[in-house]
Amino acid sequence: MAPYIEGRQRLQELTEDRPAIKEVGYSRTFAGIWDYTPPTFYTAENLQIKAGGRAIIMAGSDNVVRNNTIEVDGRTAVYLYGPRSLVEGNTFIVHMDPRDKAPLPAILKLRDADGSIIRSNRFIVKRSGLFRKKEEEPQAGINLLESKGVVIEGNVFEEITLPVRKDAASTTTESGNISKGSP
Repeated sequence: MAPYIEGRQRLQELTEDRPAIKEVGYSRTFAGIWDYTPPTFYTAENLQIKAGGRAIIMAGSDNVVRNNTIEVDGRTAVYLYGPRSLVEGNTFIVHMDPRDKAPLPAILKLRDADGSIIRSNRFIVKRSGLFRKKEEEPQAGINLLESKGVVIEGNVFEEITLPVRKDAASTTTESGNISKGSP
């Protein structure tokens, strides 16, 4: 019984949006799943991806997602963990799935992404007649969690209620972004 419970808790940790550090007595310890800071230099470039859920998940720093067309049925296409990522020249298409109850829905999620750059992307939501309930969080183009100094420029957001959502710990410099229509 214990391995099942531990495995289930581990799975929940992997899918939750929660603080990356926690206070323990007098010191701060890392509470996340991975150490996001080592450079990994992962690159997803010039790809066409169609997925039922998340299409790309990367952990580590200095990663690149460039010139892709990514289409998913869930609410989140790409989730990046770690600083200094570059997300550039992509087209993200999300078909809303009412069964997906992920918290803070967003096409692109970044966590602990200090110094990342998000530029010249298209974020498109296709609802197929399905809408979220008013009491639920609105669909965002970009969601930032504990990410400082993120540059967001020259992006186009189509049929998106909230282009950028960020928590209190996140800071951005935004310019030249365009919103076309909103639900």
